[in-house]
Amino acid sequence: MGAFGTLACASATILTIGSLATMCLIVSDINGLYHDVMEESKTTRTVADDAWAELLPAGHPGNSGRRGPPGPAGPNGKNGKQGADGIPGAGGAPGQHGIPGLDGEPGAPGEDAVPGTDAAYCPCPTRSVAVEATPAQTEQIYKTH
Repeated sequence: MGAFGTLACASATILTIGSLATMCLIVSDINGLYHDVMEESKTTRTVADDAWAELLPAGHPGNSGRRGPPGPAGPNGKNGKQGADGIPGAGGAPGQHGIPGLDGEPGAPGEDAVPGTDAAYCPCPTRSVAVEATPAQTEQIYKTH
């Protein structure tokens, strides 16, 4: 190794030791800052607690604690009088279809209806005229109509 290698090795060693020393100083400064902040925090809390103590009257109750376990069941009470019935509820869904019953009796015959609009344009003879007429009269009826 020549002079240059020795110089490079010595320089690297010095820089490494310097870097470690600098890191130690930075960590020390951070720890000091942390302790200072914690002291200020304690001081601020003391001042805030004193201010609240002056604002609140003496004997003010503190926060309530946790709820305790339930106690034993009490004795049964006396029977009261019957209450009024409530309002009826909504109707239920429709039931299933039953078996169909027997057909009923036929109804009475209805009245004759008014002739429809087809009769106005149809010049045909009435049916009863053609049925009751003789064959010669039937031919005459169909020729004229």
